[in-house]
Amino acid sequence: MKHTFQWLLAAVCLFVVGTVQVMADGEGEKEVFIPITTGEVVTGNDHRGVVSIPFTAYYQGGIIYISTSAEFLSIIVTVENETTGQVWNSTTDISDGMGEISISDGGAGSYSVEIITEYGECFTGNFRL
Repeated sequence: MKHTFQWLLAAVCLFVVGTVQVMADGEGEKEVFIPITTGEVVTGNDHRGVVSIPFTAYYQGGIIYISTSAEFLSIIVTVENETTGQVWNSTTDISDGMGEISISDGGAGSYSVEIITEYGECFTGNFRL
């Protein structure tokens, strides 16, 4: 049993390393992971306890890709280039677990991302290009 677990662990590690390498070997497009954290609750729902972060996000080729393991129909995404003040807003269908917002004309700078769920929960992230 111990050897089976070790082989399984080695296979998972190789898969993860291979996936990261493939993402890094893109055709010159910059890819940036966007760490998402909790923000404030917009609708007044009080959470007392551990809040899970149901979103992951990354930027690549002028698009922010957002994925979730939770069951949301849509989210409101606001992205701001804090360097230039340019803002993008989108109500994004995420019923299949994936959504995206294009910021292809954003350019270099510091960006903030705000995700608001249909339940009023707010999640935020920041990244630099």
